[in-house]
Amino acid sequence: MNTITSALAVTLVGLYSTGAMAHGYVFEPKSRSVIHFPPMNANGEHTNVWPADAVEAPKLPAGGDMSPTPIANEQLFQFPADGKLASGGSTADSRFSKLDDEKQNTYYNPMSAGPHQFKWHLPAKHRTTYFTYYITKQDWQSVPGADSRLTKAMFEDKPFCHKVYTYVSGNSSADASIPTAFETHTCDVPAREGKQKIYAVWRVRDTDNAFYQMIDVDFGGEVITKPEASVTPSSHNLSTSNLSLDGSASTGKELKYSWAVTSNADKVILGNSQTSKATIRLKAKPEVDFTVSVKLTVTDKNNQQSTQTVNLKAQADVVDTAPVVVIGNDFTVTTNKDSRGYALDGSKTTNAKSFRWTIESMDVKEGAGFALQTADGKPWVQVVNQSTARALVKPATVGSVTYRFTAWNEADFKGKSSSKLIKVTAKAQQQVSDVEITTGGNQDTIVGGDTLSVSVISKNGQLSPSDTIKWSVNSNKLQLSSNSGISVNLKAVHPYTDNVDVTLTAEVTNKETGKVSTATKVIKVRPKQ
Repeated sequence: MNTITSALAVTLVGLYSTGAMAHGYVFEPKSRSVIHFPPMNANGEHTNVWPADAVEAPKLPAGGDMSPTPIANEQLFQFPADGKLASGGSTADSRFSKLDDEKQNTYYNPMSAGPHQFKWHLPAKHRTTYFTYYITKQDWQSVPGADSRLTKAMFEDKPFCHKVYTYVSGNSSADASIPTAFETHTCDVPAREGKQKIYAVWRVRDTDNAFYQMIDVDFGGEVITKPEASVTPSSHNLSTSNLSLDGSASTGKELKYSWAVTSNADKVILGNSQTSKATIRLKAKPEVDFTVSVKLTVTDKNNQQSTQTVNLKAQADVVDTAPVVVIGNDFTVTTNKDSRGYALDGSKTTNAKSFRWTIESMDVKEGAGFALQTADGKPWVQVVNQSTARALVKPATVGSVTYRFTAWNEADFKGKSSSKLIKVTAKAQQQVSDVEITTGGNQDTIVGGDTLSVSVISKNGQLSPSDTIKWSVNSNKLQLSSNSGISVNLKAVHPYTDNVDVTLTAEVTNKETGKVSTATKVIKVRPKQ
């Protein structure tokens, strides 16, 4: 999302569309937004489902994050209005009101004092100022109205956990403010008894909003009524040696475990598939990259089930040699009043896994210049990160552009690389002449010492006697009887030992309109046998 100005923030906060405006939510421990608006599919996979990740409202205090000294101090955090903490005061959707209704929020995550992980899913990764976590006071329920709404007075004055993300203005390489899609914070939770609330807030740096997540917890014991599968692999990269799949963090009463490979099962060996910890390995080294999906199903004593799927990668060995780049030869195109695209194809390049087209240099003599496109109809860009691209000649452009194609033998533009240049020249569209040169019998060859009569004629009718005609040749091997007139004689001069092709030009100027028309003809001068 682009930065929304303060003047528009209130107007735009309620305008969201599925997926495109999705942002972030806490899924472990379960936040209220996850409970009311589950963002995971039947396989336990996270999806960008609005509105679980759209509990968004103007951040408090407003602004200041992109300044030279951005807001990052927990002392500067302000709670939303009392009774609106869980929804952050958001008006994006009337359904968010249930988040603030204490009578509807009866699910409690088991909690204990000490280090705990708080896991976020961030479908849209914004530059970040901080994540901060507050907890209720031990006696928060003694505050009037605690059974119907939450207020600032019920929470501690300072957060028990505060994660600042460093932002370096103008230096993207040092900018550590952009989180990953799945962000985990390990926080030391204070000691409490009974039912409590944890308030998690993600303050975005490059918009006017923040994301608010209320988490209900219970320090008094196990209250989960449904099992929850959890899978932690020792690695996400498969090999011919065993890696472990640990499901022991799954929660529930008297659990039974069942592991199953759901994709590319013929390429792996799964062991200990009925225990909390399974093993998996490749049958053989892969010749190409592929993905293996493994699903854990846990079943409790009441036959309630929960599943989670993990995707593991099998990668072929990288041949540590530079790519062999193949992109074709330089070419010339004709420009016109519209933009025109031409194929740039590096798909025949070998030993490469990542690709990039860039503009090396431009020489624009006329018109709007050059660009790149990922495909026809896509935006004009300066860089294309794929093996094919379009060389875009903008309207009325005359000049040339040199594109560089670079390929790497590893993904993510890493490893050894090779590159080549290709030049595209754009020339002006030539106008078709309305005059032409004719010879007797349409003859185009003259032998040394001989004479040939030539004339200029109009394609649209007779030439006017008032037209001015100028004749010229580009070689002294051919002499003109005159430099003007509708008809002239050509004579091939001595010596007669060479084969020469001479260009004859007739330039006709219309006296009435001033229009100049040009005709050319190649005359072959040959020696006498």
